[in-house]
Amino acid sequence: MLIVVMSEGTSHIGGTMFKIKLLFIALLIPVVLLACSRAIPAPQPLPSPQPLPTRQQTPGPVAAWTVSMQLSGGFAGLSRSIVISNDGMATARDERSGKTVKKQLTPDEFAQINNLVKSATLNPSSGSPAVCVDCFVYNIQVNSGGGKSTAQFDDISLPNSGMAPLVNYLRDLMSKMLAGG
Repeated sequence: MLIVVMSEGTSHIGGTMFKIKLLFIALLIPVVLLACSRAIPAPQPLPSPQPLPTRQQTPGPVAAWTVSMQLSGGFAGLSRSIVISNDGMATARDERSGKTVKKQLTPDEFAQINNLVKSATLNPSSGSPAVCVDCFVYNIQVNSGGGKSTAQFDDISLPNSGMAPLVNYLRDLMSKMLAGG
């Protein structure tokens, strides 16, 4: 609640200017809040990577696929990436330190990433992510069977994107790999 007290000596012009400034501020707040909100578009499924042949399956040609994510931003200005291919090889890179780590995924890790990609439903954003100071920005790309799907999210748009489980898994795997674990 705002209480304005005017003394008898206050001029009408000074009081009017104060009211105009107050009205400007009151109108500016909803505009700023609306600028940070987003509409949620309809979901679109991502192409699923082809599974690796197991010993029970007849070996045959497997379509090559990759899942990659670039993470940037945040207070510390991170710039990291991870790429996982259909042979189960994961490569994580920290651009700031120049550190690159390669790792063969365990069968459980590979199954997890495969399931997350298959179950991911992309709710594409219109335009770029919201303006968000110190947010992380996630660029996801899935290449499979000659098709390519890309999407970009930030910490504000990620929860409603349909991609949060995949992004969280990739982010955690990338962090573990770059930390040496």
